[in-house]
Formats: sequence, structure tokens, C-alpha cells
Amino acid sequence: MSVTNRSIATDHADLMAYDAIKNGQIPPMYVDGLTGRIIADISLDSRDAFLADAPLQRYLSAKMAVWRVISELRNKGGRQ
Repeated sequence: MSVTNRSIATDHADLMAYDAIKNGQIPPMYVDGLTGRIIADISLDSRDAFLADAPLQRYLSAKMAVWRVISELRNKGGRQ
């Protein structure tokens, strides 16, 4: 049985999706009673594979940068 890490919150949805593709099903999720956040039960194997996937990490970094600019433009209400 694989060791799990139950502290993967929804701000790591890309990792959750990666785990779902790797295992062929959505990871088990629950609401943390203390914080109210949605938490997924992700295997450490999936987490490590996700972090070791260099092309995917470059894509996600670029995605974050693009969304940051979009957010800034929305907050300014104008163009850059």
C-alpha cells in the first residue's frame, strides 16, 4: 500500500488532476473540519512524479505567469 499525504488542498488542483490521470480516478477528497478547505488524498508516488516532470513544471510556471498578468490587468481595468 502506498503512503499518502492528506494535506493536498485545492490550490494544488494541477497535482490532483495529475494523480487522477495517473490512477484513472479522481483522488478521494474531503472537507477539512478545521479549515473548511477541500483536501485530497494523494499518494506520495504521484506527488513525486508530478514534481519530477520537468516539462509539466515549466508549463505550469508559464501558466501561473500568464494568469498573474491576467489578474493584474483585471484589477487595473485596463491594458498593458
